[in-house]
Amino acid sequence: MEHANKDIYWMQKAISIAKNTPVKGEIPVGAVLIHKDKLIAEG
Repeated sequence: MEHANKDIYWMQKAISIAKNTPVKGEIPVGAVLIHKDKLIAEG
């Protein structure tokens, strides 16, 4: 997978996490921590 496609993939993952914010009224934030193309943490 080329670099730009990897970035898009991980950004979509972070957006998905943000959209699943369990508390209504909170500012949705999604984050992924990637190291050498592997997911290390998300939240």
